[in-house]
Formats: sequence, C-alpha cells, structure tokens
Amino acid sequence: MAENCLSRIKIKLSEDNKIEEKKKEPSKPLTKKTLTMKKIKIKAGNVVMKAELNNSETAKDLWNSLPIQVTGNTWGDEVYTEAIGLEKLKEKNAREVVKKGEIAYWSEGDGFCIFFGKTPASKRDEIRAASPVNVLGKLLGNPEEFKKVKGGTKILIEKA
Repeated sequence: MAENCLSRIKIKLSEDNKIEEKKKEPSKPLTKKTLTMKKIKIKAGNVVMKAELNNSETAKDLWNSLPIQVTGNTWGDEVYTEAIGLEKLKEKNAREVVKKGEIAYWSEGDGFCIFFGKTPASKRDEIRAASPVNVLGKLLGNPEEFKKVKGGTKILIEKA
C-alpha cells in the first residue's frame, strides 16, 4: 500500500532546492470512449459531414477500403448506396432498428446506409432498416442534412 501511495506523488526540486510534492492524478482506465475513434468524411452532393466509426470488424473493413465512391439512393429518410465491396458478413449484433444519425453496412445489399429518420419499414416512432444492418458508427452533425440528397447522387466516403 505504501508503494502505491508513493507512486502517486511526484517530487520536484524548486529553484532554491526545496522539495515540493505534487499529488499525481491516478490514470483512468481505457474505455471505448477514451480510445481514438477513426473518423470518416461523407460527401453526398452538397452535403458534407464527418462520422465516427465504432470498433466493429465491419467498420475496420470499411476503413481499410476507403476511399469509396458510389451512387446513392433514398428509401424514406435513409440514404443507401450501391455495392461498396466489403465482405458480406452479418455481425452477431446486427439489428433492424437503428438510431437517427447512425451509419451502417447492409450486408444483404453490400451497401452503406445513413439513417436520418423513418423508412417505409418503420413502425411507430422507430427507425427500421429493410433487414439487419451492421452499425458502423454515428454522424457528427445534423443527420437531417441528408434530406437534401436525391437518388442518383454520387457519394464519396473517405478518411477524415
């Protein structure tokens, strides 16, 4: 215990050689939030927004495939893309119900999805994908900006 207390005290000599003690703050444990998250930039027509990727295998696969330029389509308040060429793996935690502002990979269509509101599959106030998606992360801006994107728009996804 004494060793632990001593490891938290930093000793420094002042200019007149007097010993000054400063208590060192204990380091915080690493969590997902304290790890550096990879950021991407999504350009869809006049809409440009950054997003933060999570630590999933699919997000890592996307990161390693960037940049990607594809054509976008809309389905309700969702923008999805044509095939982006990732391994078509549905993760164990893939889900149909997502949150506003989440970005995802749709393994059945090999597409990148941006969710900003209800889709035709939504029930009540939920946001529902056509089938389970691998959530990749979240937008770092106002998701509703993507309402400006029309079907046929070129979408560029790149490292930020």
